[in-house]
Amino acid sequence: MLLSLLCMTLTPIALCADTATVTKLNTVLRDQPSDTGEKVLVLNKKSVLALVDIEDTDGWLNVIHVKSGKEGWVKAKHVSVTLSRTHYQKPIFAEEKIDDSTSPEIYLENASNKALTLKVGEERFEIPSNNSKTITITPGNYKYHASAPGVFPAIGKNDFRMGYRYSWKFWIERR
Repeated sequence: MLLSLLCMTLTPIALCADTATVTKLNTVLRDQPSDTGEKVLVLNKKSVLALVDIEDTDGWLNVIHVKSGKEGWVKAKHVSVTLSRTHYQKPIFAEEKIDDSTSPEIYLENASNKALTLKVGEERFEIPSNNSKTITITPGNYKYHASAPGVFPAIGKNDFRMGYRYSWKFWIERR
C-alpha cells in the first residue's frame, strides 16, 4: 500500500512520480552533490527515493528518501531510475489578491498526522501535524516540494506574485 502526500487543488493530482531505487549497499545520502558533503543518511539497498529533479548535477541526483522524508543527494551510478509516464499535475495553490504591494503569503494547512516539510526554493519550513502556518516569501517562480516520512512527496513549481495570498491544504491518502 502506497502513501501519497496530497494537496487540495483546483484540478486532480496524478499520483505518479519519478523514482530511484538504491542498487549499492550503504549508499550515502549527502546534503550536497559532493563526496565531501555531510552525511544525511546511509541508505539500504532497495531503498525507494523520489527524484526532486530528473537532471543530475555532476553525476549526483537530488532526491527525497521516501521512508524518512529526508532530502539529499546520491550518486546517480548507485541508483536505478524509473521515470514515470505521467507526472504530478501542477498542484494549484488557491490564490487570493490582497493588494499590489504585499509580499506573497502562503497559508499552509497540514491536515495529516505526520510532520510536514515544505521546501520553497532554498527555504525549508516545518509544519507540525494537524497544524497550520503562514509564511512570507520574496516574489518569484520557485520549485517546491512537500514531504513527510513514509509518503511520496508532492513536487512542483509555482509563480508566487506580489500582492497575493496562496493557500494549500495537505493530507495523506492510502492507495
